[in-house]
Amino acid sequence: MINGSVEGKGGFKIQSNGAPRVIIGNEYSVLDSLGVSTDTVFIEDDFDVYGDVVFDGSDIVVETDINVMGLGTMTAENATLETDDTLTIGANTALELVSSEVEGEGEINGDGTLLMDEDTEIKVGIEVPTLHVSTAEQLTEALDNEHVDTIILADDEYDLGPRFDIDRAVHIKAQNQHEAVITLTSGDGAHALGIEAEGVTIEGLKIIRDQEGEAGSYGQGIKVLSSDATIIDNKIVGVEIGEAAGIHVRDPDNKSISNITIEGNTVTGFDGEGENFPSSGINVVVRHEKDIEDVAIRENTLDDNYVGINIAVESGSGVISVSDITDNTLKNYDGTGIYIGVLGDGQISVTDFSDNTFDSEDPDYHIAEIEIEEATLDWDQDGEAIKEQNTFVQAIEYADEISISIPEVGDRDHYVIKNE
Repeated sequence: MINGSVEGKGGFKIQSNGAPRVIIGNEYSVLDSLGVSTDTVFIEDDFDVYGDVVFDGSDIVVETDINVMGLGTMTAENATLETDDTLTIGANTALELVSSEVEGEGEINGDGTLLMDEDTEIKVGIEVPTLHVSTAEQLTEALDNEHVDTIILADDEYDLGPRFDIDRAVHIKAQNQHEAVITLTSGDGAHALGIEAEGVTIEGLKIIRDQEGEAGSYGQGIKVLSSDATIIDNKIVGVEIGEAAGIHVRDPDNKSISNITIEGNTVTGFDGEGENFPSSGINVVVRHEKDIEDVAIRENTLDDNYVGINIAVESGSGVISVSDITDNTLKNYDGTGIYIGVLGDGQISVTDFSDNTFDSEDPDYHIAEIEIEEATLDWDQDGEAIKEQNTFVQAIEYADEISISIPEVGDRDHYVIKNE
């Protein structure tokens, strides 16, 4: 038994020598290191870890709600951690599980780090709101555990294969921005990450979508097919792109979707002209007679894409409603900065179109800053407001007063702001 307000120093080690268990209680504090190799360890009170604590082969039983605090790491190797209560990992503290099991009906939470190797198993029942992972296998296991609300990816490269779909509400984020890298090399129309469930957030990842130059094959970095999706602060890179999109939002064939936020992302390299349609940094399209509502596209950087932002009803009578296209920077586009168009019988509404910066850098009369193609576009802003509320770095010419209804091209209104 270890008890009282004491301090373990200088590689202090406890071994069982036939004793069945060790009890740690009453705010035991480890300043340097502590090694425990015994059958059972009971932790009965708060545990301060300022060095490294290793429980090797022990059954660790958490008897009450406790806090593991400090600046060190508590490691369980070949161990079983059992708790029916709450184990709180404090900020700057780490709990590392190596070839271990976690069981019980309790909860592990806090602002610290929970690390888990691929041989560690979390039994059904225990709640782990935040889980740190470092391999593709761990990510898959964490997604299978419905008690995990947030999955934090360590700095590494993750090979998830094509069409890695997220089928439950979860927040997936990088431990350090853009240092968790997901690469998909395929030209077969696959996506790196697919959002199939409501309530998914993807934050801070770097996604490399290499299409191997296959022009007729469509693919995506992140594909969104469900409501309440947030895509924030990611870096998405296209390589050898034929027809693809960095972020692709589409109506599923069986439902309408809503509340999609695309904010603070950098999307670059989706520059393929394609055989059927050009690539784009951000693509929001309706194809199945459904609606996409309450889309916010803000504070993104779209650089070196054929089309920066594409919003289109490609067929049918669906509706796309966009709450705002604001504070985006669009650079080096080979075709159009922002394209908004209806090719079927649907409708597109845009509430706020302001504070965007357009800079094609290499002016060409074929390049349009903004292209609008639609007879029933619901847009409160007139041409003068567009000019005043957005920044056009290159010289541009405006046809007429830039009302949405001029001039007619075929049976459809067509409006272009383009470089001189």
